[in-house]
Amino acid sequence: MTDADARLSQVYEMLVALASNHFERRLEVGDGTEELDAVAAGLNMLAEELAAREQREREVQLRISQAERLAAVGQLAAGVAHEVNNPASFVLANTADVLERLREVSAVLARVRALFPPGSEERRRVGELLDRADVDAALSTSTEMLEESVAGLDRVVAVIADLHAFSRIESEHLRSVDVEAVVNEACKLVQKQASYRARLTRRLGVTGPVRGDHHRLVQVVAGLLVNAIHAVPEGAPEQNEIEVGTASSRGEVRVWVRDTGAGMTPEVRARVFEPFFTTKPTDSGTGLGLSIAAEIVRRYGGHIDVKSEPGEGSTFTVTLPAVDVALAPAPVPSATAVSRARVLIIDDEKALLKVFARLLGVRHEVVLATGGREALALIEGGLVPDVVLCDLMMPEIDGVAVHDELARSHPALAERMLFMSGGTYTPRTQRFLDQHPGRVLPKPIKRADLEEAVARSLAARS
Repeated sequence: MTDADARLSQVYEMLVALASNHFERRLEVGDGTEELDAVAAGLNMLAEELAAREQREREVQLRISQAERLAAVGQLAAGVAHEVNNPASFVLANTADVLERLREVSAVLARVRALFPPGSEERRRVGELLDRADVDAALSTSTEMLEESVAGLDRVVAVIADLHAFSRIESEHLRSVDVEAVVNEACKLVQKQASYRARLTRRLGVTGPVRGDHHRLVQVVAGLLVNAIHAVPEGAPEQNEIEVGTASSRGEVRVWVRDTGAGMTPEVRARVFEPFFTTKPTDSGTGLGLSIAAEIVRRYGGHIDVKSEPGEGSTFTVTLPAVDVALAPAPVPSATAVSRARVLIIDDEKALLKVFARLLGVRHEVVLATGGREALALIEGGLVPDVVLCDLMMPEIDGVAVHDELARSHPALAERMLFMSGGTYTPRTQRFLDQHPGRVLPKPIKRADLEEAVARSLAARS
Protein backbone atom coordinates (compact mmCIF):
# COMPACT_ATOMS: atom_id res chain seq x y z
CA MET A 1 0.00 0.00 0.00
CA THR A 2 1.39 3.40 -0.97
CA ASP A 3 1.65 6.36 1.39
CA ALA A 4 -1.23 8.05 -0.43
CA ASP A 5 -3.42 4.94 0.00
CA ALA A 6 -2.54 4.86 3.71
CA ARG A 7 -3.47 8.53 4.11
CA LEU A 8 -6.74 7.96 2.26
CA SER A 9 -7.49 5.07 4.60
CA GLN A 10 -6.83 7.32 7.63
CA VAL A 11 -9.08 10.04 6.18
CA TYR A 12 -11.81 7.45 5.65
CA GLU A 13 -11.46 6.19 9.26
CA MET A 14 -11.59 9.79 10.50
CA LEU A 15 -14.83 10.40 8.59
CA VAL A 16 -16.33 7.23 10.04
CA ALA A 17 -15.32 8.34 13.56
CA LEU A 18 -16.90 11.77 13.07
CA ALA A 19 -20.08 10.22 11.69
CA SER A 20 -20.18 8.01 14.82
CA ASN A 21 -19.86 11.05 17.14
CA HIS A 22 -16.31 10.18 18.17
CA PHE A 23 -14.43 13.46 18.02
CA GLU A 24 -11.19 12.63 19.79
CA ARG A 25 -9.33 11.27 16.75
CA ARG A 26 -6.80 13.54 14.95
CA LEU A 27 -4.83 13.15 11.68
CA GLU A 28 -1.17 13.91 11.20
CA VAL A 29 -0.56 16.97 9.02
CA GLY A 30 2.63 17.20 6.98
CA ASP A 31 4.23 20.28 5.45
CA GLY A 32 0.99 21.35 3.79
CA THR A 33 2.12 20.73 0.22
CA GLU A 34 -0.16 17.80 -0.41
CA GLU A 35 -3.91 18.02 -0.89
CA LEU A 36 -4.40 15.27 1.69
CA ASP A 37 -2.62 17.42 4.27
CA ALA A 38 -5.17 20.17 3.67
CA VAL A 39 -7.98 17.66 4.01
CA ALA A 40 -6.45 16.31 7.23
CA ALA A 41 -6.11 19.82 8.69
CA GLY A 42 -9.72 20.56 7.79
CA LEU A 43 -10.95 17.35 9.38
CA ASN A 44 -8.95 18.10 12.53
CA MET A 45 -10.54 21.54 12.77
CA LEU A 46 -13.97 20.02 12.22
CA ALA A 47 -13.33 17.43 14.94
CA GLU A 48 -12.26 20.13 17.41
CA GLU A 49 -15.33 22.23 16.64
CA LEU A 50 -17.64 19.23 17.00
CA ALA A 51 -15.93 18.24 20.28
CA ALA A 52 -16.35 21.79 21.63
CA ARG A 53 -20.00 21.82 20.56
CA GLU A 54 -20.60 18.48 22.25
CA GLN A 55 -19.03 19.83 25.45
CA ARG A 56 -21.26 22.92 25.35
CA GLU A 57 -24.32 20.75 24.82
CA ARG A 58 -23.35 18.57 27.78
CA GLU A 59 -22.98 21.68 29.96
CA VAL A 60 -26.33 23.04 28.82
CA GLN A 61 -27.95 19.67 29.47
CA LEU A 62 -26.35 19.59 32.92
CA ARG A 63 -27.72 23.05 33.73
CA ILE A 64 -31.18 22.03 32.51
CA SER A 65 -31.01 18.89 34.63
CA GLN A 66 -29.95 20.91 37.67
CA ALA A 67 -32.70 23.45 37.06
CA GLU A 68 -35.27 20.66 36.86
CA ARG A 69 -33.96 19.11 40.08
CA LEU A 70 -34.01 22.48 41.84
CA ALA A 71 -37.54 23.20 40.60
CA ALA A 72 -38.69 19.81 41.88
CA VAL A 73 -37.00 20.44 45.24
CA GLY A 74 -38.54 23.91 45.37
CA GLN A 75 -42.03 22.60 44.64
CA LEU A 76 -41.64 19.95 47.31
CA ALA A 77 -40.31 22.51 49.79
CA ALA A 78 -43.19 24.87 49.00
CA GLY A 79 -45.70 22.16 49.85
CA VAL A 80 -43.87 21.12 53.00
CA ALA A 81 -43.30 24.75 54.06
CA HIS A 82 -46.99 25.47 54.56
CA GLU A 83 -47.42 22.36 56.71
CA VAL A 84 -44.29 23.05 58.76
CA ASN A 85 -44.37 26.83 59.10
CA ASN A 86 -47.88 27.08 60.55
CA PRO A 87 -47.22 24.79 63.54
CA ALA A 88 -43.66 26.14 63.76
CA SER A 89 -45.15 29.61 64.25
CA PHE A 90 -47.06 28.78 67.39
CA VAL A 91 -44.39 26.38 68.72
CA LEU A 92 -41.71 29.07 68.38
CA ALA A 93 -43.95 31.78 69.80
CA ASN A 94 -45.04 29.64 72.75
CA THR A 95 -41.46 28.56 73.45
CA ALA A 96 -40.21 32.15 73.32
CA ASP A 97 -43.00 33.16 75.70
CA VAL A 98 -42.07 30.40 78.16
CA LEU A 99 -38.40 31.44 77.95
CA GLU A 100 -39.32 35.01 78.76
CA ARG A 101 -41.39 33.87 81.74
CA LEU A 102 -38.54 31.68 83.04
CA ARG A 103 -36.18 34.65 82.90
CA GLU A 104 -38.76 36.72 84.78
CA VAL A 105 -38.97 34.00 87.45
CA SER A 106 -35.17 34.02 87.80
CA ALA A 107 -35.23 37.80 88.21
CA VAL A 108 -37.98 37.55 90.86
CA LEU A 109 -35.99 34.94 92.80
CA ALA A 110 -32.96 37.22 92.76
CA ARG A 111 -35.10 40.06 94.16
CA VAL A 112 -36.55 37.74 96.83
CA ARG A 113 -33.04 36.85 98.02
CA ALA A 114 -32.11 40.54 98.05
CA LEU A 115 -35.01 41.34 100.38
CA PHE A 116 -33.04 39.92 103.31
CA PRO A 117 -29.63 41.10 104.50
CA PRO A 118 -26.63 38.86 103.73
CA GLY A 119 -26.03 36.40 106.59
CA SER A 120 -29.51 36.80 108.01
CA GLU A 121 -31.54 33.80 109.16
CA GLU A 122 -34.35 34.64 106.73
CA ARG A 123 -31.97 34.70 103.78
CA ARG A 124 -30.46 31.39 104.86
CA ARG A 125 -33.88 29.75 105.14
CA VAL A 126 -34.99 31.07 101.74
CA GLY A 127 -31.74 29.77 100.23
CA GLU A 128 -32.21 26.36 101.80
CA LEU A 129 -35.77 26.15 100.52
CA LEU A 130 -34.72 27.01 96.97
CA ASP A 131 -31.73 24.68 97.13
CA ARG A 132 -33.88 21.81 98.40
CA ALA A 133 -36.14 22.14 95.37
CA ASP A 134 -33.09 22.67 93.12
CA VAL A 135 -34.87 25.71 91.67
CA ASP A 136 -31.83 27.51 90.23
CA ALA A 137 -30.57 24.40 88.43
CA ALA A 138 -34.06 23.60 87.14
CA LEU A 139 -34.50 27.12 85.77
CA SER A 140 -31.05 27.12 84.20
CA THR A 141 -31.48 23.68 82.59
CA SER A 142 -35.00 24.43 81.38
CA THR A 143 -33.89 27.71 79.84
CA GLU A 144 -30.98 26.04 78.07
CA MET A 145 -33.18 23.22 76.74
CA LEU A 146 -35.77 25.65 75.40
CA GLU A 147 -33.07 27.79 73.76
CA GLU A 148 -31.69 24.68 72.05
CA SER A 149 -35.19 23.72 70.91
CA VAL A 150 -35.75 27.17 69.41
CA ALA A 151 -32.38 27.02 67.63
CA GLY A 152 -33.19 23.56 66.25
CA LEU A 153 -36.59 24.59 64.96
CA ASP A 154 -35.08 27.73 63.45
CA ARG A 155 -32.71 25.48 61.51
CA VAL A 156 -35.59 23.34 60.21
CA VAL A 157 -37.46 26.42 59.04
CA ALA A 158 -34.29 27.87 57.46
CA VAL A 159 -33.58 24.66 55.50
CA ILE A 160 -37.08 24.67 54.04
CA ALA A 161 -36.78 28.36 53.17
CA ASP A 162 -33.40 27.77 51.50
CA LEU A 163 -34.73 24.92 49.36
CA HIS A 164 -37.78 26.97 48.45
CA ALA A 165 -35.57 29.91 47.46
CA PHE A 166 -34.32 28.02 44.40
CA SER A 167 -37.78 27.83 42.83
CA ARG A 168 -38.85 31.37 43.73
CA ILE A 169 -37.19 34.41 45.23
CA GLU A 170 -38.90 35.31 48.49
CA SER A 171 -40.18 38.86 48.94
CA GLU A 172 -37.99 39.69 51.92
CA HIS A 173 -38.18 42.82 53.99
CA LEU A 174 -34.71 44.27 53.37
CA ARG A 175 -33.17 46.76 55.72
CA SER A 176 -29.86 48.34 56.67
CA VAL A 177 -27.57 45.69 58.19
CA ASP A 178 -24.52 46.20 60.42
CA VAL A 179 -21.78 44.03 58.85
CA GLU A 180 -19.65 43.88 62.00
CA ALA A 181 -22.63 42.57 63.99
CA VAL A 182 -23.19 39.92 61.30
CA VAL A 183 -19.57 38.72 61.48
CA ASN A 184 -19.50 38.68 65.28
CA GLU A 185 -22.71 36.65 65.48
CA ALA A 186 -21.48 34.17 62.84
CA CYS A 187 -18.19 33.72 64.72
CA LYS A 188 -20.07 33.07 67.94
CA LEU A 189 -22.07 30.32 66.23
CA VAL A 190 -19.00 28.42 65.00
CA GLN A 191 -16.46 29.26 67.72
CA LYS A 192 -16.67 25.93 69.53
CA GLN A 193 -16.60 23.91 66.30
CA ALA A 194 -13.59 25.87 65.04
CA SER A 195 -11.60 25.47 68.27
CA TYR A 196 -10.87 21.82 67.50
CA ARG A 197 -9.20 22.62 64.18
CA ALA A 198 -7.85 26.19 63.99
CA ARG A 199 -7.48 29.60 65.56
CA LEU A 200 -10.42 31.80 64.58
CA THR A 201 -9.24 35.38 64.14
CA ARG A 202 -11.10 38.54 63.18
CA ARG A 203 -9.71 41.51 61.24
CA LEU A 204 -12.61 43.93 61.15
CA GLY A 205 -12.17 47.18 59.30
CA VAL A 206 -14.54 50.12 59.42
CA THR A 207 -17.45 49.50 57.05
CA GLY A 208 -20.78 51.09 56.39
CA PRO A 209 -24.03 49.13 56.43
CA VAL A 210 -25.34 46.99 53.58
CA ARG A 211 -28.89 46.32 52.50
CA GLY A 212 -30.22 42.85 53.18
CA ASP A 213 -31.55 40.60 55.93
CA HIS A 214 -29.42 40.26 59.08
CA HIS A 215 -30.21 36.59 59.70
CA ARG A 216 -29.61 35.61 56.07
CA LEU A 217 -26.21 37.32 56.03
CA VAL A 218 -25.28 35.61 59.30
CA GLN A 219 -26.19 32.36 57.55
CA VAL A 220 -23.88 33.24 54.64
CA VAL A 221 -20.85 34.11 56.80
CA ALA A 222 -21.42 31.18 59.17
CA GLY A 223 -21.69 28.85 56.16
CA LEU A 224 -18.38 30.09 54.77
CA LEU A 225 -16.77 29.66 58.20
CA VAL A 226 -18.07 26.10 58.50
CA ASN A 227 -16.76 25.38 55.01
CA ALA A 228 -13.34 26.70 56.11
CA ILE A 229 -13.46 24.59 59.28
CA HIS A 230 -14.09 21.44 57.25
CA ALA A 231 -11.14 22.31 54.98
CA VAL A 232 -8.71 22.25 57.92
CA PRO A 233 -7.58 18.90 59.38
CA GLU A 234 -8.40 18.06 62.98
CA GLY A 235 -5.86 17.73 65.76
CA ALA A 236 -3.57 20.73 65.32
CA PRO A 237 -5.52 23.94 66.01
CA GLU A 238 -2.35 25.84 66.92
CA GLN A 239 -0.94 25.23 63.42
CA ASN A 240 -3.98 26.35 61.43
CA GLU A 241 -5.87 29.61 61.14
CA ILE A 242 -9.29 30.69 59.91
CA GLU A 243 -9.49 34.42 59.38
CA VAL A 244 -12.64 36.46 58.83
CA GLY A 245 -12.25 40.09 57.91
CA THR A 246 -14.11 43.12 56.60
CA ALA A 247 -13.17 46.14 54.53
CA SER A 248 -14.85 48.74 52.36
CA SER A 249 -13.90 50.85 49.34
CA ARG A 250 -15.55 52.53 46.34
CA GLY A 251 -19.09 52.00 47.60
CA GLU A 252 -18.62 48.30 48.33
CA VAL A 253 -18.30 46.26 51.51
CA ARG A 254 -16.22 43.08 51.49
CA VAL A 255 -16.27 40.19 53.93
CA TRP A 256 -13.65 37.48 53.46
CA VAL A 257 -13.07 34.09 55.04
CA ARG A 258 -9.56 32.67 54.62
CA ASP A 259 -8.35 29.26 55.76
CA THR A 260 -5.01 27.43 55.80
CA GLY A 261 -6.62 24.18 54.69
CA ALA A 262 -5.98 21.84 51.80
CA GLY A 263 -7.17 24.21 49.09
CA MET A 264 -8.94 23.18 45.89
CA THR A 265 -7.98 21.97 42.46
CA PRO A 266 -9.03 24.15 39.49
CA GLU A 267 -11.70 21.55 38.65
CA VAL A 268 -13.27 21.72 42.12
CA ARG A 269 -12.92 25.51 42.29
CA ALA A 270 -14.82 25.88 39.00
CA ARG A 271 -17.79 23.92 40.36
CA VAL A 272 -17.82 24.95 44.01
CA PHE A 273 -20.98 27.08 43.71
CA GLU A 274 -22.94 24.51 41.68
CA PRO A 275 -26.05 23.17 43.45
CA PHE A 276 -25.63 19.59 44.70
CA PHE A 277 -21.89 19.58 44.01
CA THR A 278 -19.88 18.47 47.04
CA THR A 279 -16.56 16.79 47.79
CA LYS A 280 -17.81 15.62 51.19
CA PRO A 281 -19.08 12.10 51.88
CA THR A 282 -22.74 11.57 50.98
CA ASP A 283 -23.73 11.50 54.66
CA SER A 284 -21.91 14.76 55.47
CA GLY A 285 -23.26 17.31 53.02
CA THR A 286 -25.97 18.09 50.49
CA GLY A 287 -23.92 20.29 48.17
CA LEU A 288 -26.38 23.17 48.68
CA GLY A 289 -24.53 25.30 51.27
CA LEU A 290 -22.32 27.41 49.01
CA SER A 291 -24.89 27.62 46.22
CA ILE A 292 -27.46 28.91 48.72
CA ALA A 293 -24.94 31.45 50.05
CA ALA A 294 -24.20 32.64 46.51
CA GLU A 295 -27.92 32.98 45.76
CA ILE A 296 -28.56 35.02 48.92
CA VAL A 297 -25.67 37.37 48.13
CA ARG A 298 -26.77 37.71 44.49
CA ARG A 299 -30.27 38.60 45.71
CA TYR A 300 -28.78 41.53 47.64
CA GLY A 301 -26.89 42.83 44.60
CA GLY A 302 -23.50 41.28 45.41
CA HIS A 303 -21.33 38.30 44.51
CA ILE A 304 -18.98 35.73 46.04
CA ASP A 305 -15.51 35.03 44.64
CA VAL A 306 -13.06 32.32 45.59
CA LYS A 307 -9.28 32.03 45.34
CA SER A 308 -7.71 28.68 46.10
CA GLU A 309 -4.80 26.47 45.14
CA PRO A 310 -4.02 22.93 46.29
CA GLY A 311 -2.03 23.05 49.52
CA GLU A 312 -2.40 26.83 49.90
CA GLY A 313 -5.83 27.16 51.49
CA SER A 314 -8.84 29.08 50.21
CA THR A 315 -10.26 32.59 50.46
CA PHE A 316 -13.93 33.30 49.87
CA THR A 317 -14.84 36.98 49.46
CA VAL A 318 -18.39 38.34 49.69
CA THR A 319 -18.84 41.73 48.04
CA LEU A 320 -22.01 43.76 48.66
CA PRO A 321 -23.01 47.30 47.72
CA ALA A 322 -22.73 49.69 50.65
CA VAL A 323 -25.77 51.65 51.79
CA ASP A 324 -25.37 55.39 51.47
CA VAL A 325 -25.98 56.60 55.02
CA ALA A 326 -27.57 59.77 53.67
CA LEU A 327 -30.03 57.67 51.68
CA ALA A 328 -30.64 55.02 54.32
CA PRO A 329 -34.29 54.48 55.18
CA ALA A 330 -35.72 56.25 58.19
CA PRO A 331 -35.62 54.18 61.36
CA VAL A 332 -38.64 52.04 62.07
CA PRO A 333 -40.77 53.46 64.87
CA SER A 334 -40.23 51.65 68.15
CA ALA A 335 -43.08 49.32 69.01
CA THR A 336 -43.14 50.83 72.51
CA ALA A 337 -43.60 54.32 71.03
CA VAL A 338 -46.62 53.32 68.93
CA SER A 339 -50.02 54.19 70.39
CA ARG A 340 -52.57 51.47 71.07
CA ALA A 341 -54.35 50.38 67.90
CA ARG A 342 -57.05 47.94 66.81
CA VAL A 343 -55.55 45.04 64.83
CA LEU A 344 -57.74 42.59 62.92
CA ILE A 345 -55.99 39.22 62.48
CA ILE A 346 -57.34 36.73 59.93
CA ASP A 347 -56.12 33.13 59.83
CA ASP A 348 -57.79 29.75 59.44
CA GLU A 349 -55.31 28.20 61.93
CA LYS A 350 -56.96 28.71 65.33
CA ALA A 351 -53.81 27.91 67.29
CA LEU A 352 -52.00 30.71 65.43
CA LEU A 353 -54.78 33.17 66.21
CA LYS A 354 -54.28 32.46 69.92
CA VAL A 355 -50.54 33.08 69.56
CA PHE A 356 -50.97 36.34 67.65
CA ALA A 357 -53.56 37.54 70.16
CA ARG A 358 -51.13 36.89 73.01
CA LEU A 359 -48.18 38.49 71.21
CA LEU A 360 -49.99 41.69 70.19
CA GLY A 361 -52.64 41.84 72.91
CA VAL A 362 -50.30 43.49 75.42
CA ARG A 363 -49.90 46.61 73.26
CA HIS A 364 -52.98 46.60 71.03
CA GLU A 365 -56.65 45.71 70.90
CA VAL A 366 -56.80 42.47 68.89
CA VAL A 367 -59.83 41.21 66.97
CA LEU A 368 -59.69 37.65 65.58
CA ALA A 369 -61.35 36.14 62.50
CA THR A 370 -61.04 32.49 61.46
CA GLY A 371 -61.37 33.22 57.73
CA GLY A 372 -61.95 35.82 55.05
CA ARG A 373 -65.74 35.56 55.15
CA GLU A 374 -65.89 36.22 58.89
CA ALA A 375 -63.46 39.14 58.60
CA LEU A 376 -65.46 40.84 55.85
CA ALA A 377 -68.66 40.37 57.85
CA LEU A 378 -67.05 42.06 60.87
CA ILE A 379 -65.96 45.04 58.77
CA GLU A 380 -69.35 45.36 57.09
CA GLY A 381 -70.88 45.22 60.57
CA GLY A 382 -68.99 48.35 61.58
CA LEU A 383 -65.55 47.17 62.74
CA VAL A 384 -62.90 49.77 61.85
CA PRO A 385 -59.43 48.24 62.35
CA ASP A 386 -56.26 50.31 62.17
CA VAL A 387 -54.26 47.40 60.71
CA VAL A 388 -55.35 44.14 59.06
CA LEU A 389 -53.02 41.15 59.34
CA CYS A 390 -54.27 38.44 56.96
CA ASP A 391 -53.09 34.95 56.04
CA LEU A 392 -52.48 34.74 52.31
CA MET A 393 -53.61 31.15 51.67
CA MET A 394 -56.99 30.25 53.19
CA PRO A 395 -59.90 28.08 52.04
CA GLU A 396 -62.93 29.72 50.37
CA ILE A 397 -61.87 33.39 50.62
CA ASP A 398 -58.09 33.86 50.65
CA GLY A 399 -56.02 36.93 51.44
CA VAL A 400 -56.03 38.20 47.86
CA ALA A 401 -59.83 38.03 47.72
CA VAL A 402 -60.13 39.85 51.07
CA HIS A 403 -57.83 42.59 49.75
CA ASP A 404 -59.75 42.90 46.48
CA GLU A 405 -63.06 43.26 48.31
CA LEU A 406 -61.65 45.86 50.71
CA ALA A 407 -60.03 47.73 47.82
CA ARG A 408 -63.54 48.09 46.38
CA SER A 409 -65.44 48.90 49.57
CA HIS A 410 -62.80 50.30 51.98
CA PRO A 411 -59.75 51.33 49.87
CA ALA A 412 -57.93 53.07 52.75
CA LEU A 413 -58.17 49.88 54.83
CA ALA A 414 -56.86 47.76 51.95
CA GLU A 415 -53.72 49.90 51.98
CA ARG A 416 -53.19 49.00 55.65
CA MET A 417 -53.23 45.25 55.04
CA LEU A 418 -50.27 43.03 55.84
CA PHE A 419 -50.09 39.42 54.73
CA MET A 420 -48.72 36.26 56.32
CA SER A 421 -47.55 33.22 54.39
CA GLY A 422 -46.37 29.73 55.21
CA GLY A 423 -44.52 29.53 51.89
CA THR A 424 -47.07 28.10 49.44
CA TYR A 425 -48.00 30.32 46.49
CA THR A 426 -50.24 29.95 43.48
CA PRO A 427 -49.51 31.89 40.27
CA ARG A 428 -52.35 34.24 41.30
CA THR A 429 -50.95 34.95 44.77
CA GLN A 430 -47.44 35.34 43.36
CA ARG A 431 -48.64 37.97 40.88
CA PHE A 432 -50.38 39.73 43.76
CA LEU A 433 -47.20 39.79 45.86
CA ASP A 434 -45.21 41.10 42.89
CA GLN A 435 -47.69 43.98 42.65
CA HIS A 436 -47.57 44.65 46.43
CA PRO A 437 -43.92 44.13 47.47
CA GLY A 438 -42.78 44.29 51.07
CA ARG A 439 -46.17 43.48 52.60
CA VAL A 440 -45.77 39.77 53.35
CA LEU A 441 -44.46 38.31 56.63
CA PRO A 442 -43.08 34.78 56.19
CA LYS A 443 -44.13 32.30 58.86
CA PRO A 444 -42.99 31.56 61.49
CA ILE A 445 -43.26 35.18 62.64
CA LYS A 446 -41.33 36.28 65.70
CA ARG A 447 -42.75 38.78 68.17
CA ALA A 448 -40.26 41.52 67.23
CA ASP A 449 -41.01 41.19 63.50
CA LEU A 450 -44.75 41.19 64.14
CA GLU A 451 -44.63 44.28 66.35
CA GLU A 452 -42.32 46.06 63.90
CA ALA A 453 -44.65 45.34 60.96
CA VAL A 454 -47.64 46.73 62.83
CA ALA A 455 -45.62 49.78 63.93
CA ARG A 456 -44.49 50.39 60.34
CA SER A 457 -48.04 50.15 59.02
CA LEU A 458 -49.32 52.56 61.66
CA ALA A 459 -46.46 54.99 60.96
CA ALA A 460 -47.23 54.94 57.22
CA ARG A 461 -50.86 55.76 57.99
CA SER A 462 -50.07 58.83 60.10
